[in-house]
Amino acid sequence: MRRISPLEQEYKKLTCQASPDLWSRIEGNLKDHPEREVRREGEEKADRKAGWSRRRFGVWSGGGVIAAAAAAVLLLITAGPHHGMLMSAGKREEAKAGRSEAFPGQMNAAETRAFAGENSLEGDETVDLAKAAEPEGKEAQDSVKAAEPEGKEAQDSVRAAGTERKEEERVSSGVLLYSQLGLGDYESLSLSSQAAALPEDTVYFTEEVLEDTELLCQGTVMSVSLETDEAGNPSLLSYEINVDQVCYSDNYTTGLTGIQVKSPIVKAVGGDHQILYQLQAGSSYVLPLKSADGGWELLFPFAPQIQAAPEGGYLFHSGYASLADDRAFVVVGQQEGANDFYYDRMLLRRDDDFLSDLTILVADRSSNGKKES
Repeated sequence: MRRISPLEQEYKKLTCQASPDLWSRIEGNLKDHPEREVRREGEEKADRKAGWSRRRFGVWSGGGVIAAAAAAVLLLITAGPHHGMLMSAGKREEAKAGRSEAFPGQMNAAETRAFAGENSLEGDETVDLAKAAEPEGKEAQDSVKAAEPEGKEAQDSVRAAGTERKEEERVSSGVLLYSQLGLGDYESLSLSSQAAALPEDTVYFTEEVLEDTELLCQGTVMSVSLETDEAGNPSLLSYEINVDQVCYSDNYTTGLTGIQVKSPIVKAVGGDHQILYQLQAGSSYVLPLKSADGGWELLFPFAPQIQAAPEGGYLFHSGYASLADDRAFVVVGQQEGANDFYYDRMLLRRDDDFLSDLTILVADRSSNGKKES
């Protein structure tokens, strides 16, 4: 049995209050049409053969009348918003006021249209509910969009993990990149064509050079400048250095806080730099020094100086053979010039013994030099 909707029930209730025999009168005036029954039975048989069932609302019967009436009301409700049949509250009041006196309690045509308009609000409410649900859908979409950065962050995290894994593999193999040390880019001062410079191969480094060490200290370079000769041509590099600690002193120097250190200019060939192995302002170095003209000068300016890495450890070249043990990492860097032969011979030690090992090496070499002399 077909289920009657609440709207149909309400409509029938209202109409029955006005005329209780409305439906019986309508049905009483219907004529029997046996030929329709025969045709319907034939169509139903054909439908069953075809495997499907057809719904008919045009057949007048007891249940058909209700369906037809309900369909008419639903048609008014559905058509209302599209054909201007929804009435304002004022018009609905006018329709109620114009109710026919000939049939007390019965709705006239205007009231019927007003009733249809009032009930059409249920349809509007359905639409409103759908609209009200839209923000929820939008919020869900926004939630999905909000989750996208998380997905992106996850992808970035995967990439970072991959990069970190590669770095770990490199570290485990004993190789580091210069960029991993936090030392920054190398920069050099500009030189005029008349600058007095020495070639990079003036002297070769061996640990025997350390015999002339008079002071081994760690300090921070505060400034870098060029000194000129009598002709006004650049001839020396001059560094102002704050002494952080004295590791070794030939004459038991104490209370040393700031020193000036000079170095001959070693000119770079090609590339973006004009000076090889220049100390960088703001960086910290461990420097073997010797006295000269009442001041200090670099013991060996033809190679990179031992540099303290901000990320930890000390960067030094492989000429310090006694320090290149199994705790040393190989550091891959960039050439400062075409005549830089140390860029691929740099090592890094991060252990706590490096400074003490270097100090012992310098002290031993210095004492051996004194014995021989």
